[in-house]
Amino acid sequence: MEPNENVELPELEPVVAPLTAEEKQARQRLHVRRTYYRKLHRLQTLRTEVQQLEAQYQQLVDRNKLMEACAFVADLPEFLDEKEYQKHLRLREYQEVSGLQTRLQQQNEALQAAVADYDQYVEYVKTLVDTEQGWSKYSSSSSDETESPETRLSSVLNQSPVVIPTLRAPLTVEYCRQVALQRYEEIRRIRESPDALSTGASVFGWRDKRHHDKDLVNFYLTKTFPDISVEQLMVRGWNYLSAPRHMASLYSASITPQIFMVQRVDADTVVLMRVFSSADGNSLIRSFYLASRLRIPTGYCVIYRSLDNSLLAPYQNPPGIQDRWVNYNTWVTMEHVGERGQSCALSFGGEVHHALAAMSHAWMIEVLYIVMRWESLVVGSRVVIENGGTS
Repeated sequence: MEPNENVELPELEPVVAPLTAEEKQARQRLHVRRTYYRKLHRLQTLRTEVQQLEAQYQQLVDRNKLMEACAFVADLPEFLDEKEYQKHLRLREYQEVSGLQTRLQQQNEALQAAVADYDQYVEYVKTLVDTEQGWSKYSSSSSDETESPETRLSSVLNQSPVVIPTLRAPLTVEYCRQVALQRYEEIRRIRESPDALSTGASVFGWRDKRHHDKDLVNFYLTKTFPDISVEQLMVRGWNYLSAPRHMASLYSASITPQIFMVQRVDADTVVLMRVFSSADGNSLIRSFYLASRLRIPTGYCVIYRSLDNSLLAPYQNPPGIQDRWVNYNTWVTMEHVGERGQSCALSFGGEVHHALAAMSHAWMIEVLYIVMRWESLVVGSRVVIENGGTS
């Protein structure tokens, strides 16, 4: 996603009177957008400076080559001395090697960009295939003889009727962008908070942090993947972060949810519904949320943000089935690290109610399993995390 970096936003006027809730929200959205585009403008300015410096360097190299050619033609005296002449030859060879290195580096970058475009096209085709197949992993594709007990249990749970409501009206790209940017600003403040706590433990490279905020605990797990670029990891992992059938496969078999596509807004934004069913199928726990991929100054951020249920059209469950709605607010960041930005620091975070965090650590273990399954599928891990646990 490449947002317009030249967007002109109105200035924030001084507050002269108490603001209504709607005015506060509008002011906050404008502030978030201004901050976002200010960072993009700064990034573009730095890119322009790099291009100018490279152009100046090339001009100096060309001018030096021209002066050397003139010196040979004019047969200047300083080249008649053997030592100076040998020194000049070595300098010229070094310049030629440096020029060759620069050309090869540019060619390598062009090839990497071509490979990235190819990988992105492959993932796009996979997305189209998934959409054509209904985004459902629950259409049986294997025989009963090859099904594991966990798969049969999941199939039984998923046979309960689930009504998926439609939207009253399709969500616009601009609306989804504002929701995602506002949430990203909240995430940025959480990550920059000096009050974050950590157990100090490292589980297969994953380290934890958490931040207490009133009734919520904001948590995130972080791991650095050396020599895997942000673009490579995003191309490989986006399908597992946005396609329902891939997302459902990340959960343990005992709690495997059904995830449905409500709307595909664009290539970077989808609206989803996640449903957990009770064993008898009479109780459904629903989450209605946005999944949006943002380009940020340091890489990418994938936002999962709960949406207002009033956006859904009225619907009717089968008799005896009750709904309970829960919020789903998580996020994933992929950021450039390393001297040349060749590596990727990945963070997976979210929020959980303080009471749940205090009563049990099972939720954190499940979160760790989810990120490790994602790592195993996208990156390839030495540890295989199966749907039932570890092996």
